[in-house]
Amino acid sequence: MRYCIKQIIDKLGEIFKINLEGTVNYKLPNCTKLKDIILDVSGYGYYSSPNPQKQDYRYYLNIEIKNTKFKNGKEFVAILMNPSNTFASTDKSKVFDYTIKNIIRVAYKLKYNKITVLNSYPRIDGDSNSQNISIDENIANINTEFIKDYVLKNKENSTLLIAWGGSNKKVTNMQKYLDVFYNNKIEIYAYRKTSNNKPCHASILVENRYNYVSNFLNNDEKLKPLCIKRNKKNQYKFA
Repeated sequence: MRYCIKQIIDKLGEIFKINLEGTVNYKLPNCTKLKDIILDVSGYGYYSSPNPQKQDYRYYLNIEIKNTKFKNGKEFVAILMNPSNTFASTDKSKVFDYTIKNIIRVAYKLKYNKITVLNSYPRIDGDSNSQNISIDENIANINTEFIKDYVLKNKENSTLLIAWGGSNKKVTNMQKYLDVFYNNKIEIYAYRKTSNNKPCHASILVENRYNYVSNFLNNDEKLKPLCIKRNKKNQYKFA
């Protein structure tokens, strides 16, 4: 078990470990230079229900790409907006939702085989606009503290990707996260940045509109460093 996972289990009380196993096609439709590679993926998640559905919570997701020849010593840690689904399924092609599949694709291109996914909002809901209204405040606070602690304790052996999108209003406690990154000199990255230097989401909506993920996969691109600045009011923003 990774650092400080027990912490979130103890604070939240009853949670359920769900094993996941499926496949992901590495090549997206807009990738003309790539071969069709089927990635064999397995892992587990911690959920608030033994049979999680939308409106339940996912607190942590661990993924391993099994059919790789490379063994990166670091773990690929992605902080996203909120879970869409990613549930166990008899159909292996539907275990992981589109956003998670894109994170897996990005990690594979960068030669990582171990992935951790954390979410600014732990509530499973495809609509991030509803999160502030419906999320349990205690759970939100525990989730925020968990992410901060996880990042600090794993900073030496992980690469941290931020992919929560460009809207500050939709990100729970963004200032608290940026405070941790800034004060502890933690390097953070985006796979693609918006015009105002914010980290792009990896959702199907973003891909369908901009082809950001397929462009990243299809070309000789690397992760983009995210720079944080602090103003006189001790507020943080991407610069």
